This record gives sequence, structure tokens and C-alpha cells, in this order.
Amino acid sequence: MSETTTKSRVLDMTKGNIPRLLLAFAFPIFVGCLLQQLYNLADTAIVGHY
Repeated sequence: MSETTTKSRVLDMTKGNIPRLLLAFAFPIFVGCLLQQLYNLADTAIVGHY
């Protein structure tokens, strides 16, 4: 039987373009923080209204 190959989503951050790797690492964290702040803003507006 042939061995099945699967794509790995592991990112080796020790090799490659450093600024690109840092942005690839920081972007999901930034987006998560931005969404959390928007949720907190909406929550504060709704609770403050009542």
C-alpha cells in the first residue's frame, strides 16, 4: 500500500524571512484582540444603555 501524504500546517519560524514570519505570527493575535475590543465596546454600549 502507498503511504498517504498530508499537508502539515506547522510553520518553522527559525528559517526564512523574519519580518514576514513575525507578521504571520502576530496577525491572528492582533485580529483576536481587535475582535475582543469590539465585543467589549458593544457590550459596554448595550449594558450602559439599560
